Amino acid sequence: MSNRKQPQERPYPVRLTPELAQWVKARAKAGDRSLNAEINRLIRQAKEAEQTYYTACHESGIEPIIPTEK
Repeated sequence: MSNRKQPQERPYPVRLTPELAQWVKARAKAGDRSLNAEINRLIRQAKEAEQTYYTACHESGIEPIIPTEK
């Protein structure tokens, strides 16, 4: 068994609007998670949902709708 430490991820500062910050903090507290863990969980869920959507489109022969910047 190795005693090597895994490389730590570099901090990535994120600015949230007060409304989003309050929402994420409430979700983190309700889930007994840190703010960082909750943000990572939410982003991971969004990524998985996007991948599921594109896979379903591909398998159905449907052209996916590409989101555009507003």
